[in-house]
Amino acid sequence: MLWKTKIYMPLIVFILFAITKYAGLTLIFNLFFIPFLIYIFISKKSVFLNRDLSIFSFLLFTVLNFGFYYFNNGGDTSIPYLFLRSLNLTIFYLSLFGLMPFNKQIFSFFGYLILFSIPALFFLLDPPSIYSNMSMGVENTRVLGLFGGIGFTGLFPSSMYCAQFLTAYILYLNSFSNDKEYISLSFIKNKIFDRILFIIILMFTNRKAFIFPLFFYTLEEAFFSTKNILIFKRIKKSSIGLIAFSIGLILTFYYFINTIHLTETPTAIFIRIYNIITLSFDWAFNPDNYPTFQEAGIMMINLTGGKISYFLTSFLLIISLTLNLRNTLKGGLFKIIIAYSYIFLFLFKEAATLFSPSPSSLLLLMVISAIIGNNSNNKFLQKYQFHN
Repeated sequence: MLWKTKIYMPLIVFILFAITKYAGLTLIFNLFFIPFLIYIFISKKSVFLNRDLSIFSFLLFTVLNFGFYYFNNGGDTSIPYLFLRSLNLTIFYLSLFGLMPFNKQIFSFFGYLILFSIPALFFLLDPPSIYSNMSMGVENTRVLGLFGGIGFTGLFPSSMYCAQFLTAYILYLNSFSNDKEYISLSFIKNKIFDRILFIIILMFTNRKAFIFPLFFYTLEEAFFSTKNILIFKRIKKSSIGLIAFSIGLILTFYYFINTIHLTETPTAIFIRIYNIITLSFDWAFNPDNYPTFQEAGIMMINLTGGKISYFLTSFLLIISLTLNLRNTLKGGLFKIIIAYSYIFLFLFKEAATLFSPSPSSLLLLMVISAIIGNNSNNKFLQKYQFHN
């Protein structure tokens, strides 16, 4: 029965999503958030940090979030739409404390979808409909992102959903680098090749905000390599290769910015990032000052759920930070920095992950939750050889 699931599920997911993408019924992709969520909670292969607490927290926050959304909107928005959004915010709350169940098998369901998305790299400038970006079923063949770049979409409805899934998979590869039975979406079953391939594809989605936190993996490799040289007088060849590859990607990224799009100096890029971060925090702490502009996730929470939802989210974030910074040495400093970089991204800049529920956002929050859960209890996911 297990081998049939491994064969048929990727094929079913591929056929369903390819047909809906071609027909312009892209909202069906979002609706698959629910069956994937159910699978993660009921599958025997799922691993819980604390099963009873996860289920209780899920039910409690779902009721609270739906109540906040419903009463604050005054019936102006459809109930199913509010319910989906309340579920997604609940998943985010669980991920703050590592309470989302983890199931690596769900990545394998996207095997064929990813395989047949890769050819889209050759059609970035003038993609056919099947590889075009679609929003609410409306085709937009060329999606301009940061620095005027064109986004890779593949068979996903948009480059955003593609970037979310790829980020989740890259985080999985890096966190489970010791897992001998890891899920390979390239079908080559080589971890280094998979990392290189999917980081390159992620760069082509042109969702730069999802890429920047991954640079901390380069810093982590550099830190531990330096430590090994100073203390043990040795260094792994694989570490040298990963550091060189990461630096090469950064230089390539910078080269493309300056030759294809705009002329930017490294200083100008960092200044732009700093300005974006400063503005994002102003949006977060003073959302009422921007009544007609809802760019950040926390602003959308304030708008949709009201002040109680806004303060509840802020409170849970503070508690999560307090608990996990105390346990940082267990889970690894760089892993926690990466996890919270994405959490801050969702709250203070990119709102789609929290307010556009999809299988991609679900997987991304699941992996972030696993990183935080392992930080709370380093025996969590030990059966999968979670890598610190």
